[in-house]
Amino acid sequence: MKLETSILDVLSGERLSALDILNKINQHRTIPFSLGSLYPPLNRLEKKGFIESNWGEEEEGAGGARRKYYKKVDRIGEITP
Repeated sequence: MKLETSILDVLSGERLSALDILNKINQHRTIPFSLGSLYPPLNRLEKKGFIESNWGEEEEGAGGARRKYYKKVDRIGEITP
């Protein structure tokens, strides 16, 4: 299964950060994907209009860092990326 397809499956009905997406995808894999391998397909999916992203609020526990969250765009007649 392509990583892009796995990302879309994980994002069905959820708004997740890249780390949350990665953890869900790697949950059932014997050889896990790295976080760096996740960003190119996320960017491709966003450019194609399959997902959208936005920045979350600053988090105290993360030293004020903000996370980027992704969600699947509802599309009629969706085609495979």
